[in-house]
Amino acid sequence: MKKKADGLTSQEKENIEKALWDLVKIKDVDIFDFITTSIAHYLEADYAFISILPKHKNGQVETISFFANGRIKEPYHYKLTGTPCASVIKQTDILAFEKDVQHTFLDDKDLVAMNIQSYIGAPLTDANNHVIGLMSVMCCRPLKKNLFVEKIFTVYRSRASIELARLIQEKISKKSKQKLLDMVDKDALTQLPNHRALMVELSQFIKKQRFETKHAAVLYIDINNFKEINDIFGHIAGDTVLIETAKRLSKLCRKGDFIARVGGDEFILLANHLSNPNDAGRVARRIIYHLSRAIPTDENSINITISIGIAIIPSSKTSTSRLIEYADVAMYEAKKTGKNSIRYFTQTLKVEYKRKKTIANLLSSALKKKEFSLVYQPIIDITNNTLFGMEALLRWHNPELETVNPEEFIPIAEEKNLIQAIGDFVFHSACNQLERWNQHAKNNELKLSINFSPLQLSYHQADKHILSILKDKNILKKQLIFELTESTMIEKQTPGLDTLNALSKAGIDFALDD
Repeated sequence: MKKKADGLTSQEKENIEKALWDLVKIKDVDIFDFITTSIAHYLEADYAFISILPKHKNGQVETISFFANGRIKEPYHYKLTGTPCASVIKQTDILAFEKDVQHTFLDDKDLVAMNIQSYIGAPLTDANNHVIGLMSVMCCRPLKKNLFVEKIFTVYRSRASIELARLIQEKISKKSKQKLLDMVDKDALTQLPNHRALMVELSQFIKKQRFETKHAAVLYIDINNFKEINDIFGHIAGDTVLIETAKRLSKLCRKGDFIARVGGDEFILLANHLSNPNDAGRVARRIIYHLSRAIPTDENSINITISIGIAIIPSSKTSTSRLIEYADVAMYEAKKTGKNSIRYFTQTLKVEYKRKKTIANLLSSALKKKEFSLVYQPIIDITNNTLFGMEALLRWHNPELETVNPEEFIPIAEEKNLIQAIGDFVFHSACNQLERWNQHAKNNELKLSINFSPLQLSYHQADKHILSILKDKNILKKQLIFELTESTMIEKQTPGLDTLNALSKAGIDFALDD
C-alpha cells in the first residue's frame, strides 16, 4: 500500500484512529488486558505484556497483563537483570531490538524458550515522570520500528501509564481494590494463601487442637531441584510447574484442611481431623502419587519429585513458628533419604534439632571467646618409619557443651556462613606453628596437612586470599597439603577448578579424605 507524505498508509492511519476511538469507548473490561491484546493485534505480535516495577531494586518484575499466542495468560514474575526490559526502563522513549534479540541478551532463557526474535518496549511513567512499569511486544520474527509502530505504541503507552499510576495510587475499581486486598494474604502466582495467612490459620489450628480428640499435622512440601527446572526450561515453565502443583494440592485438600505457598518451591498443608498420626503419612503418600504425574508446559513435559516433612500438632501449647520449624527440619531429613521421601519430626529429631540450634547460637561467638584450638597428629611414613608431617586438627571446647566434635559443628558453620572466619583461624594458626617448627629444623621438609571445607575455596578470589596470607609466613608452599572431604565436594559441587589449579600451580598439594 502506498505511503502518504506523512509516512503512513491510509490503512495505518485508519488503525491508529480506531485504536484511539476504542480506548475512548472501552468499558467493563480489564484495561490492561485490552491494551496488550490490541497492541499485539495491530503489530501482529506473538506476545505483549505490561509489567509493574518492584518496590525493591533487586525484586522481581510482575506482569499485570500477559498476552501470548492469541490469548491472555496467567501473570508471572521474572527477574529484570539481563533482560531487554532492564534496558527499556532506562530509556525515555521506545526501545527496539528489531532482530536477533536472543544474541543480545544471552542470559535471558525465556527469550530462547519462547523463540523470540524481536522485542520493542517503552517505559510507563507517572505524573512526575518516574518510571513505574513498562509495556512491550515480542515477535518470533523480525519486527521493524517504523512510524506506525511508534504511533501505536504512543497511543497505548499513554493510556497504560495513566491506568498503571491509578492502580498504584489505589484510585481503582472495587474489583481491583479487592485484588490488592487479596495480595496481602494471597500468593500472586498460585493464588494460594501465603505465609502470613498460613500463620493466622495455624494459630487457630493449635487453639482448636487442645479440645479435639482427633489429630492434626503440618506437612512441609518441597519440590526437589526446582532451580534446575528454571535453569533448563526457563522461568515461564517453572511458574507453570508451581501453578499446576498448587492446583493439584488444592484438589487433595479435604474439608478442614488448609494449603499455602510459603516459599519459592515450598508449600505447607495443614491436615485436620486425622484419626491417628499415621494418617498424616497416608496424606503425604497421596500427595507424592498425584504430584508424580508429568506436568505439561508450552514446550515440554516436566516430572518433579518432592520431599515432605511432617510435624504432628500437639494438644499442649506450641508456637506456630516452632511447629513450622519442626516440619521444616523433618523435610530436610526426608531430602537426605532420597526423592519422594517422607519423614516425621520425632523425639530423636527434636533432641538433634535443639542441640543444633544451641550449637549454632554458641558457634557465632566461639572465635571471639577464643574457644577454638588446634592439635597436631603425626603422619608417619610406614615405608621407613620416619615422620612425614603433621595434620592440624580443629578442636572446640565450650563451657556449656564441653568438647564438640568437628563433624558436628563444621556443617553448621557452613550453613551459617561462619566457615570462612573459622577456616582463616585454622590456616593462620597452623601456618604459625609450621613457622616455629621450621626455625628448629635443619630443612623445611616437614609437611603440614590442613583440613579445608570446599566452601572455603569457593569464595570469590579464595586463591588470592590464601596466597596473600602465605606471603608473610616463613614456610614453603610445597610443605602444605590441603585436605578436602571427597563426599562433601561431590555434595556441594565446590570449589571451582580455577581456584584449585591456581593453588596447585603455586606449589600447594591436595589430598582427598573420606
